[in-house]
Amino acid sequence: MLVWILAVVVVVGAAASVYGVMWMRFPTPYTGPTWTVKRELLRVTIVERGTLESAENSDIVCRVKAGTKGSTIASTIKWVIDDGTQVKAGELIVELDDSGFQEQLKTQRNTVNKVDFEWIDAKTKLEIQESQNVSDIKTAEVVLNLATLDLEKFVGVLPVAKIAKFETREQLRKYMNAGYEEDVRKELALDPERLTSKYLQDVNDIKGRIEIALSDRESWLDRASWSLRMVKKGYYSLSQADADQSRLASAEISLRKVQGELDIYRKFELERNVTKLWGDFKEAERALNRVRTQAVLKTQQGRADEKAKRAIYEQELDRIREMEREEKYYKIVAPQDGMIVYYIPEQSRFGSGSQQSTVAQGEPVREGQKLIRIPNLQRMMVNAKVHEAMVSKIRGEKTEPTGYTRRMRRAFSMGNTNPLSLAAYVVGFEELREKFRDKDQRVLFPGHQAAIRIDAFPGKQYKGRVKTVATVASQADFFSSDIKVYQTMVSIDDLDEKALKPGMSAEVTILADATHEPVLVVPIQAIVGNVSMGAKRKCYVLDARGFAQERDIDIGLSNDKLVEIRSGLEEGDRIALNPRTLIPEKSDLKPGTPGTRRGAEFGDGEMKKGKGKGKGMPKN
Repeated sequence: MLVWILAVVVVVGAAASVYGVMWMRFPTPYTGPTWTVKRELLRVTIVERGTLESAENSDIVCRVKAGTKGSTIASTIKWVIDDGTQVKAGELIVELDDSGFQEQLKTQRNTVNKVDFEWIDAKTKLEIQESQNVSDIKTAEVVLNLATLDLEKFVGVLPVAKIAKFETREQLRKYMNAGYEEDVRKELALDPERLTSKYLQDVNDIKGRIEIALSDRESWLDRASWSLRMVKKGYYSLSQADADQSRLASAEISLRKVQGELDIYRKFELERNVTKLWGDFKEAERALNRVRTQAVLKTQQGRADEKAKRAIYEQELDRIREMEREEKYYKIVAPQDGMIVYYIPEQSRFGSGSQQSTVAQGEPVREGQKLIRIPNLQRMMVNAKVHEAMVSKIRGEKTEPTGYTRRMRRAFSMGNTNPLSLAAYVVGFEELREKFRDKDQRVLFPGHQAAIRIDAFPGKQYKGRVKTVATVASQADFFSSDIKVYQTMVSIDDLDEKALKPGMSAEVTILADATHEPVLVVPIQAIVGNVSMGAKRKCYVLDARGFAQERDIDIGLSNDKLVEIRSGLEEGDRIALNPRTLIPEKSDLKPGTPGTRRGAEFGDGEMKKGKGKGKGMPKN
C-alpha cells in the first residue's frame, strides 16, 4: 500500500513539474488564428508574369550589306510603317536610304566597263602573241634549214648527219682529221659521176689547175730541151734558149704554188669553212629552241594576264549583279497578311546592353538586323521568366523523331533511277514534309499544364502547356542583376480569339506537381524551421485547453501557400497559424512566408485528365 502511495506522489509531482515548465513557456492560452489539419489535394503551382508572343513569326530582316569595309552600318531607315498596323502581302512596310548605294552602283558600272575593256585587250594581245609566236618559230626554222643546207652543200649529205650532232669544236676537229675523208670516199662510191659537195668541187678545181701547171711545165721542159739542141746546131741564139729556160722555171713555180694551195686548203680552209658553217647551224638550232621557249613563255604570260583580267571582270560583274539584286532590298514589302510588330531583342526588354538599334525613321540599321515581325495570331505563346529556385520543378514538352517522312521518301524513291523524276520528287517532297510535319515527332511528355490570364481580358482564362524551358539563365533586369531567371515558353492551346496581340501582359500559373490523393496539409506560415533542418520542421499544436505545444513534423510537397505533412500531425489537430509570438527569443527558427500571387485555379477534372496515358502529371 505504501508503494502505491509513493508511485502516485511521483506521478503527480512529475505532472506538476511538466505543467509548470509549460506554464512558464506559454503562461497563457494561444488566442491567435488557428488552422485545423485536414486532407485535400495539394497542387504545386508556379505563378510568373510574362508577355504574349507568336509561336510563328515572319521576321523582316535587313539584307543590305555594309557600305564600307570595317563598318557595320548598312543604311538608315528612310520610312517605316507604324507599329501595330494591319498590312496585306506585298505592301511596302520599310524603305531604306539608298542614295549612297546608287553612287556606288554607278561607280561599279564604270568599273565593270573598264575591266571588260581590259579583258578584251588581253584576249586580243594573246591572239596576236600566238600568231607572232608562229611567225617567229617559222622564221627560225627557215634559218636553221638554210644553215643545214649550207653545211650540207659544203661537206656533203652523208657527213652532215654526223657533224650536226657534235656539240663542241674538239669533236668536230677530231672528225675532220680522221673520219671525214672516209665518209667523202663512201659518198663518192655511191655516186662517182657527180660531185656531192662544194669541198670536192674546190679540191677538184685545184687539182685541175695542178694538172694544167704540170702540162705547162712539161711543155716548157720539152721546149727548153729543143731550144738547147737548136743552140748547139746554131739555129737558136743563146738568149732565146735562156728565155725558154726561164719560162720552164716559171711553170715549175706555178706548179708548186698550185700544189701548195691544195695542201693549205685541205689543212686549213676545209676546217675553217666547216667550223663556220657548223657554228651557223648550231646557232640557228639554238635560236629555234630559244624562239620556241620564248613563245611558250609569252603565251603563258598572255594567258595568265587574260585569265587574271577575266577573273577581275567576273568578280566585278558578280559584284554589280549582287548590287543589282541588293537594290530591291532597300524597299521591303510584307511577305504575308498580318499585323506589324517592331522587333525588340530579348536583351533590350530587360535593360541589358544590346547593339540592336531602335526601329524609327532616321535610325541606322545593320546587316542581318531584325526590324519587324509579322506574327501568326492563331498561334500564341507566353514568354515567361521563372526564378532559378523554381525552374527545376518545370518540365517542357519532350518529343522524339518518328522518321515518318524519311520512310515515305525512301518508299517513293525506291527503284526510281530517272534523274528528272527524282528531282521533281525532291521538290514535291518538301511540300509533303510541311504537310506531315506533326507526324515526324512523337510526344513523350506534353509538358506541364498551365493556366493563362491576360491582363487585357481579366475574365478569361486560357489553357496551355509548357513548351520549352531554357537551359541557360537570362538576366532578369537592370535593377536585379543578381537574380537569375530562365525563359519559359508556354503555349495557349484553346485560343479562340483574334483579339490577343503580341506584347500583351499575361500571368501564367504552371501546375508543376500535384498529389493524386488527398494528403494532410497546413498553411506554410504555420511551419517554423530553417534550411539546415531539411525535411524536418516544427509547428505548434493546441491542446484541449488552448495551450500551444511544440511538435516535430516531416514535410513533403509544398507550394506558395500549403505544405504536405507526412508525419507528426493527424487530421483534426489544431495548430497555431501565427507562431511568430510562440518562437523563443534568440532562436534560429523562422516561420514560412506565403506567396502573394494568387494565380489561376485548376479543377480536379484538369488534374485527372489523361491520367494513365502519359498525359497527366508525373508521379510523386
